[in-house]
Amino acid sequence: MDELAQQLLHLIRLSADPQGFSKAHCQLLESNPPTHLLAVGKAAIPMTHGAQKELADNLIVSLVISTPPPKAIRFRIETELHIADHPLATDRNLHAAQRTLEFVRSLPSEARLLVLLSGGGSALLTLPAPPLTLDDIRIVTDELMRAGCNIHDLNKVRKHIEQLKGGRLAQLSSAENTHVVVVSDVVGDDLSTIASGPFTPDTSTFADALDVLRHHGCLSVSDAVTRFLEQGVKGKHQETPKPGDAALNSTHDPFIMNNEAAVDAAADVLELHNFTPHTESDSTAEASELGTYAANLLNKHDSVVIGGEPVVTGIKPGSSGGPMQEAALAAALTLENRDHDWLVFSFATDGIDGPTTAAGAVITPNDLEQARSQSLPFENALAEHNTHPLLAQMNCLIETGPTGTNINDVLVIVRR
Repeated sequence: MDELAQQLLHLIRLSADPQGFSKAHCQLLESNPPTHLLAVGKAAIPMTHGAQKELADNLIVSLVISTPPPKAIRFRIETELHIADHPLATDRNLHAAQRTLEFVRSLPSEARLLVLLSGGGSALLTLPAPPLTLDDIRIVTDELMRAGCNIHDLNKVRKHIEQLKGGRLAQLSSAENTHVVVVSDVVGDDLSTIASGPFTPDTSTFADALDVLRHHGCLSVSDAVTRFLEQGVKGKHQETPKPGDAALNSTHDPFIMNNEAAVDAAADVLELHNFTPHTESDSTAEASELGTYAANLLNKHDSVVIGGEPVVTGIKPGSSGGPMQEAALAAALTLENRDHDWLVFSFATDGIDGPTTAAGAVITPNDLEQARSQSLPFENALAEHNTHPLLAQMNCLIETGPTGTNINDVLVIVRR
């Protein structure tokens, strides 16, 4: 891998380290009374390690809900670990969510509850509102994702058909002193969307959730879910707690790590190499359009860093790729005939770009030149959203494996 790309990868991964983040913010807590820890999300395990290093003997119990770890886990103190599934919930998720409910209900009122939240928490804490079932939740979630529903709207629905989301977990908790530390995988850091905001007031309503189903043509996907939401609109089910609800008064303002940390880390690397990077964040553009846009910014800047969560729509069965692979290839093709050297680097901080084993890609002019000599189908790969096989043939993929965290994606382009 190109030396600059190696440095970018190393510093971005450091910036996204959830263990160091949770440890640092535990140091900011005003005192260290006996503490109960609840960690939920893809980064729950490293975040727990960080908190346990800092709080040590002050931790009474730790409950951790996470996705399958890449290796065996050892904690500093006794920890109850539940492994669940993502993005679609299974029986393991129901068990983990039920245990979480029991946990917060059992807390003494004087307890301090430390909550560590990260991406994936919405799926991991799946507990259907009766009489809905796991199958109801799964089929609606799956169909909404396939229809291109964004995470904000998807979670409006989840918050109104489940028991723990949208501030409800705070409402059910017995603790009167709750601190929340968040690793954000949501563009804009909407706390009511991250993990579906279990400790955050919710401004959405049953009517909003019903509108999401209607907009995406999903009203008939589950008659039970549609009927439940319609009953909610009529006041037959309790709404999520809203801003100002007294049940959430015990929850302090959260600490947040987000995509800006990755963007800043990339910019720092470039500045060390005497570049003056142009930076942007919160992009949710179509991936190929983002790549082209970023490449054209080199007409005015010597380097570009764009963070966010680009998307790929219109994927057909059999295609394999991801937003960061597609953005990288689109950028490289835009730069192909420039009369200067350049580098394209893209990275998904969770180590998984789309349904592939790659985290992103690194492409140079030499890579394109060699691939052209082999007559690889660049344009077809972009048009068919099938970038992974092509980039694998070019030996341009970044493969880190799951990183245990997620603060979205970073695209870096440099004119050298």
